[in-house]
Amino acid sequence: MNKYLERLDYAPALESDEKAQAWLMSHGRTFSHFIDGAWCPPSAKTYRTVINPSTAEAVAQVAEGDAADVEKAMVAAKNAFPSWSTLSGHERAMTGASYGGMPYSPPSSSW
Repeated sequence: MNKYLERLDYAPALESDEKAQAWLMSHGRTFSHFIDGAWCPPSAKTYRTVINPSTAEAVAQVAEGDAADVEKAMVAAKNAFPSWSTLSGHERAMTGASYGGMPYSPPSSSW
């Protein structure tokens, strides 16, 4: 790794995207909004294609939100705040990282 730091070159990725690709496939590569603990289709029924910048390939379709979706999310956030605010930073990270069924696993360092 030091040789990359000395030259300021990009290093090869230390991780594989295999699990992420499998997770994307298991969800049909289409994602709605996650509001109030559930996947919700966008009010306007519009989706945007996410492109992998290194390959220019489509990765997934994600919901485009409008004012109605924002309002729904804000109401849910306001209702969740009393219990969410009592969680530690670690508990919040574990909760947020596990949404959508993708379990959290801390990165391992091989440096």
